Amino acid sequence: MFVRKALLNYSSSLRNFSQKNIKSVLLTSRDDNPGKLKEILDVFSINQINLTHIESQPTSTLDSSKGNSFIIDFEVINESIVKSTLDKLQAQGIKVKESSKKQVEWFPRTLKDLEALEQKTLSAGAELESDHPGFKDEEYKKRRQDIAEIASKFHPAEQEVPRVDYTDVEIGTWSKIYDVLTPIHEKYACHDYLESFHEMKNHCGFRRDNIPQLQDINRYLKPKTGFQLIPISGLLSARDFLNYLAFRVFASTQYIRHHSVPFYTPEPDVVHELMGHAPLFANPDFADFSQQIGLASLGASDSDIKRLATCYWYSIEFGLIQEPDGKKKVYGAGVLSSVDEMLNSIYNNTETRFFDPFKACEVPYPITSLQPIYWWSNNFEEAKEMMNKFAASITRGFVTSYDKLNHEIKVYQDIQVSK
Repeated sequence: MFVRKALLNYSSSLRNFSQKNIKSVLLTSRDDNPGKLKEILDVFSINQINLTHIESQPTSTLDSSKGNSFIIDFEVINESIVKSTLDKLQAQGIKVKESSKKQVEWFPRTLKDLEALEQKTLSAGAELESDHPGFKDEEYKKRRQDIAEIASKFHPAEQEVPRVDYTDVEIGTWSKIYDVLTPIHEKYACHDYLESFHEMKNHCGFRRDNIPQLQDINRYLKPKTGFQLIPISGLLSARDFLNYLAFRVFASTQYIRHHSVPFYTPEPDVVHELMGHAPLFANPDFADFSQQIGLASLGASDSDIKRLATCYWYSIEFGLIQEPDGKKKVYGAGVLSSVDEMLNSIYNNTETRFFDPFKACEVPYPITSLQPIYWWSNNFEEAKEMMNKFAASITRGFVTSYDKLNHEIKVYQDIQVSK
């Protein structure tokens, strides 16, 4: 799905959130013996307090002889045990100071939290621009609103995605596109895409006379990589869209483009989502790669969100893979779902560059015209490793990890979030 900037702004407020009540303290010792950190850690260990994060810093930037101080984050299970632990450290000559909370942008921590992001979704049917093919078609706009309403009632933590009963006109539009795209895919789509697409034809109802349902696709994807598609009613901000990916969730539209111009759409639609994105979420390395971008977006600054969104655009939307035989094939959804982009990437001698996120993130991209540059990788494992290095360079002031069993984001420092 293309990432856009939301038109709605949220008022700012502060609230604490923690998982198992994380507390952060700054510990400064009067001496700098080599074994001092071990002595500190032993006190926590004896009291069975689980540490979540440790970092050291100079006690004084003006005098290195004063040694290091330690910022330690830990889980608070029992307040009295924590107090006795800190008292014991002070008795050993260690200065204890509660560390200030790190203030970061609000981000979702659970699947249920994703519901808060839906409030920022733009209306899909009522706000079509005047140059949209369906702008003067009241029946089409009403249909868009009806489908958007179905999506608005869905809760991400639920198991079943609502089904859409597509009309003959909508299926006819899908058929025209399907008949043209699938032969081109056989020639120019990457091997991993074709492998998954052929399986999904058997398991998910990918046919020229049927628009697949998100729930059927999820039944196929979840056992393979844990990814799932959930319906949204319109466009999301770049931040919110990437936040979904952190949970291995892809925010998908369910409406289809206007029937009068089946090979053009000014925004993502069900053709783009299903013919472009869905198949590759069955590939483990691609799924990891996608989630890495999402995890890096959690609590990131606006400037870093822009850089991540640009990396997403040049890879997951418009990326190429150099196959073992040296030929470049398509994996980007924006190319796979567009005849013009497919032909432009293959036949027009368009410039290609090796996908280096550190370089790609600085290159502006066009939204309403064909891409002047396509970025390629040798494989998804390589792209994943490159993105991992890029994500590690983003300074957020806290560390997270994904709990795939409970579908939650774990945070290892004491933070305060703004929204």
